[in-house]
Amino acid sequence: MELQKMEQLIDKYFDGNTSKEEEKLLHQYFKSNQVAANLEVYRGMFAYFSESKKEAYLVNVSLDEVPKNGVLGKLKSWYSLAALLVVALGVTFFMQQNSSQLAQEEKEAIIAYEKTKEALDYISQQFNESSQQLAYITEFGTSANKIFK
Repeated sequence: MELQKMEQLIDKYFDGNTSKEEEKLLHQYFKSNQVAANLEVYRGMFAYFSESKKEAYLVNVSLDEVPKNGVLGKLKSWYSLAALLVVALGVTFFMQQNSSQLAQEEKEAIIAYEKTKEALDYISQQFNESSQQLAYITEFGTSANKIFK
């Protein structure tokens, strides 16, 4: 196999666009001893895939052994009901906690807005007072220019 073709096949494999035949080619390539050095990192992955295909779950589970009516059936329905109740209570608790946190964050945001507004009002007031004093300096400068000219 040429290196460029194998690199293209690996790209297609990771994109999910390979056929069964192309995947077989990849598995055969990585089982061989002629794997290129830059593709060596994929050898373990393909070896794992090959081994995992051989695994099987050998225990048979028969659903006929479980009685549909009787104590076990009633107990199963109670478990379902209890699980539903626990989930409903959990969702309700979460929603209440979430809404109280949002309300607290909203209050904190309003307080921060008010404090920022007060600070900007103070800065604006100080700036206005300073600009009035600058008007006197400007008037003094024009008067001095008239005198010295």
